[in-house]
Amino acid sequence: MNKNLKLLEPITINGMTLKNRLANAPFGSIPSGGANGECSTNSLNNCRSLFESGIGLLMCGPIRVVPEESQFVGNDGIAQNLVKRPVNPASIIDDSYIEGWKQLSEMAHSYGCMLGAQIGEWGPQGSNSMSEQIPAYEMYKSFSFGEKALADQRIWTIEELNNLVEYVAQGTRRYKEAGFDCVELHSAHSTGLLYANALDPFFNHRDDEFGGDVHRSLQLHIKTIKRMRELVGDDYPILIRINGDDLKGELGNTTEDICKHVIPILEEAGYDAIDLSFGGPAYTTHGPLPPMYYPRGFWMDKIKQIKESTKLPVLGVGRLTSIEMCEKYLEEGYCDIIYMGRQIFADKNTLQNYLDGKKEYAATRQCIACLKPGCINCTLNYEDRYNLSYVETNTPPKPTLETSENPRKVLVIGGGVAGMEAAAVAKIKGHDTTLWEKEGVLGGIASILATTPLTSEFQNVADYQIAHLAELGVDVRCCYEATLERIKAFAPDVVILATGSSMIIPDSVKDGLMVMDHLEAMKRKREFRSLDQFKKKIVIYGFTASEFALDLAEAGADVTLMGAGAASTIGAEGYMCRERKFFIRRKLTDINFIRRSGDTYRVYNPNVIPFVKLEGVDKDGVHYYHNGMHKTMPYDVLIISGAKRKNDELLEELKTVVPEVYAIGDCEQIGTITTAIHAAHNLVRTL
Repeated sequence: MNKNLKLLEPITINGMTLKNRLANAPFGSIPSGGANGECSTNSLNNCRSLFESGIGLLMCGPIRVVPEESQFVGNDGIAQNLVKRPVNPASIIDDSYIEGWKQLSEMAHSYGCMLGAQIGEWGPQGSNSMSEQIPAYEMYKSFSFGEKALADQRIWTIEELNNLVEYVAQGTRRYKEAGFDCVELHSAHSTGLLYANALDPFFNHRDDEFGGDVHRSLQLHIKTIKRMRELVGDDYPILIRINGDDLKGELGNTTEDICKHVIPILEEAGYDAIDLSFGGPAYTTHGPLPPMYYPRGFWMDKIKQIKESTKLPVLGVGRLTSIEMCEKYLEEGYCDIIYMGRQIFADKNTLQNYLDGKKEYAATRQCIACLKPGCINCTLNYEDRYNLSYVETNTPPKPTLETSENPRKVLVIGGGVAGMEAAAVAKIKGHDTTLWEKEGVLGGIASILATTPLTSEFQNVADYQIAHLAELGVDVRCCYEATLERIKAFAPDVVILATGSSMIIPDSVKDGLMVMDHLEAMKRKREFRSLDQFKKKIVIYGFTASEFALDLAEAGADVTLMGAGAASTIGAEGYMCRERKFFIRRKLTDINFIRRSGDTYRVYNPNVIPFVKLEGVDKDGVHYYHNGMHKTMPYDVLIISGAKRKNDELLEELKTVVPEVYAIGDCEQIGTITTAIHAAHNLVRTL
């Protein structure tokens, strides 16, 4: 592998030299804090794996700088406390915190990593606003802030904003004294941060020194860096994070606005680098955290446009999962430093694997952009989730991966996510491990879901696990069904049943022609491909198939999506993160989102019919009850998506012929990729 990479070149920003150009993108709970926001053992564990990844810069998420006891005069003339959003308790609110946070900077430097921290104040999502929020923007109340947060919105006065400048500047001084190598004023994401709220014209409609035009909207930023410089000097790196585009068209700042109007003001104010993000968590959720539906490198063209407009170094981000992709963007001048966030949570060895010449898709767990459970405890990464957990207490001890003192003959039945993970861990533990899979391919439900564009990232899981099993030398047999006779003849000491689950088709339709469950339909979809001249009529019952419905409609089919509940229940599944949920609801409902680009527009194929009771199917069509009437709809295919049942038929019989039998994954309890992987580890590490 050629190690003469742009990615490995050092870069200096106002005296701070990074050993390479790979950084970890800031997340709001990295690092965590102790009970009072102080640096704790958990704070250090929170970041250790990130330092071990080989990055040149860790940019910590916002650390609180405004003391809770600070009193301000509110809009009603009554003194009140600032409202805080309790996501990240990490604090540096007075000088007593400095010594503690020195531990984190010393740890970073021991790995040759520079350490930065975002600084600022919560915006509307923390009940703090520059201006009164727009009442018609109902999605605030429905999906992001909650009614209480919206009702408690307080508009900051000029005096309060001037006080904020001092708090942020003093926080910057404390960061410097704690050994942090830079700070970053967080002015991105509009509803998330107050500085971003000031910069976004959709939210800031003041008419005073802090709003009214772009220059006044940036006065808070200008005053802040001026006071910062008075306390830390001209030779301390101060970065700023802004939206490269608010993703609201003419309602906010476009990329062109940022290049033409905002960047020149920030350059003149004295900021040392521009860190770019996009959109906001309450209105264009795919901006800060693009889900799996969006292409990798999604924002890089806009980042390059901004890079070409400024003399300052630019930090870029955009759902990047491979070092090869990062290197290409750096070589072609899209940005100067490139962020990996979720990918490093998925696999801290991402950089080293590439440098060792390993194929990235096979050797490295690649992020699937599922955004569950909050990224920091990665769906795919059992090992590091304990280090990255922001929970200070109640984290169970991690079972060991040391070689077992009692190696046994282990048979894993089922080659889905849970089964493959169990087989790999058993082999690592030193057991004689064999995996049987009745289908011709491994991957289970994850690989089936990966057959359509919107959910194709699920294949990352199977690709890694299959390669890992081969590397470990696990005996894998596909097209090999586990009958009781075969199992008896094989004579294992331990059987791990990982046979997954099946979808349930209602009795009223299960005998109909071309009636199938969601997963079978994904396997058989070549049978009902549509042409322009012949748009096949596909009826889907069950809103859990919303992604599949969108894919089929995009491919040209005439799709009707029915469900028993209201349209507002679309995306309500527990595994569905906010960003995926918002994408689907923008497409399939009339909920009041800001819609200023093609990916946010409502579509009418699929046609969505809520409150439906399925009654039967025959040659005349699908029979259903809706709005007090019995109706019939012609169909070419009827797809059922809903409840599942465990495939555990072998479990009780196996207990009579095998000394130890365990069930994991959906075979034990219907769950997710996360629960399957973690169940495999929690069991097999104890064998």
